[in-house]
Amino acid sequence: SSTDVADVAPMPAALEVYPNPAQEKFMIKSSERFSSVEVYNTLGEKVHSSPVNGDVTEVGVEKYLRGVYFIHVGTTEGTRVKKVVVE
Repeated sequence: SSTDVADVAPMPAALEVYPNPAQEKFMIKSSERFSSVEVYNTLGEKVHSSPVNGDVTEVGVEKYLRGVYFIHVGTTEGTRVKKVVVE
């Protein structure tokens, strides 16, 4: 059987978080526009939230404790989650 182009699911947007590990700030870059960024610690507490209207943004982490954080990026396709380590 053949596969039509319509049968293939669209590729999810590429999403980069760098540098990782981060010390002062990290950048979020996506292949599509995103509307929001939320950062959660490992206890599930929201430590940052900001609206975004673009495909790149910067988040300062100078005041964050060392550890692992989860970045929730809101796009037209839903919420994407990435992990970042703060040193």
